[in-house]
Amino acid sequence: MRKILKTTLLCVALQAGGAFAVDGDTECAKQAAMAGMRARLELMHEQMSRIEWTTDRVERSQLLDLHSKHMGEGLREVRRRDLDASCRMEMMGAIMEEMVRHQLVASERDDR
Repeated sequence: MRKILKTTLLCVALQAGGAFAVDGDTECAKQAAMAGMRARLELMHEQMSRIEWTTDRVERSQLLDLHSKHMGEGLREVRRRDLDASCRMEMMGAIMEEMVRHQLVASERDDR
C-alpha cells in the first residue's frame, strides 16, 4: 500500500512540476534577480536523478544530505532575492517538486 501511495505522490509531483518549470523563455527568466536560480534548480534536479538511480546506500545517503543542503540554500535564495510574486511562486513550486522527490527517496531508505 505504501508503494502505491509513494508512486502516486511521485506521479502527481512530476505532473505538477511541468507547471512550475522555470524555462528560459518566461518573463521570470528575464529578471536580473533570477540570475543563477535556473542553474541552481537544474543542479538539484540532476542530483535527485542521480540519487534515484544510485544503488550504493552510503553514496545515496551522502547525496541525499548534499541535495538537502542545496534545497535549503535554494529556499534561502528565493527569500533573499527581490522577485515578482509570480516568479517567487514559480521557484517555490520547482523547489517543492524536488522536496517531494527527496522525501520519497528518503522514506524508501527508512523503510529498509
